[in-house]
Amino acid sequence: VAEGIVTLDAAPGANRIEVVAFNGGNQVRSAAGVLDLAAREAAPARLVGAAFGIGQYASPRANLRFPAKDARDIARDLATAARPLFGAGNIPPPVVLTDQAATRRGILERLAAIGRDLKPQDVLVVYIASHGVMDDGEYAMVTHEFDGRLSDSNSIGAGEIVRLARDARALKQIWVLDTCHAGGIGRSLRGLMDAQVSVLARQAGVHMMAAANTAEQAKDGHKGNG
Repeated sequence: VAEGIVTLDAAPGANRIEVVAFNGGNQVRSAAGVLDLAAREAAPARLVGAAFGIGQYASPRANLRFPAKDARDIARDLATAARPLFGAGNIPPPVVLTDQAATRRGILERLAAIGRDLKPQDVLVVYIASHGVMDDGEYAMVTHEFDGRLSDSNSIGAGEIVRLARDARALKQIWVLDTCHAGGIGRSLRGLMDAQVSVLARQAGVHMMAAANTAEQAKDGHKGNG
């Protein structure tokens, strides 16, 4: 029997809290304990954006032309397009990391910090443009440190991306993976389909968008964009 206290941020209006237990392998879940409650109105929803574009790597042979440009364009256009829906005061400046700044540590730290600052009513949009690979059947995106040989120190795996989405406090999220083989992240999602991530996806709105399926390459050059 496990006991503990967990502090939750309630969304404005009606909330349903479900408590579910999983087995050690996150494959079997218990019936849910349910609590319905109403929360007072809170701050307006914000649109929180982050864009990462990596076209320069430790190995110049891996360099790409457009990821940094695409990240900057996405950040600018997202804020502009969302202004009528959220209001200019509810769209903080997007986080943008490109090329040398888009290291594994830099990306993970920024996304973790953004996730902690979010409220349930916020909307999170994350855009990532880089190389993507399938390694032993698992998807990973490559960071600036890539020297031609894939390792845990120069990539971010699908499991890490899924955990970042799970831990972010916003109930509405869109993740755009603009890399080769990005559809491979679906394997990690399917592997957790009966566990925590499926509960999150059903109760909230977490969407992963891929520029290519598991076996495809994404173009680096279409009408001046990646």
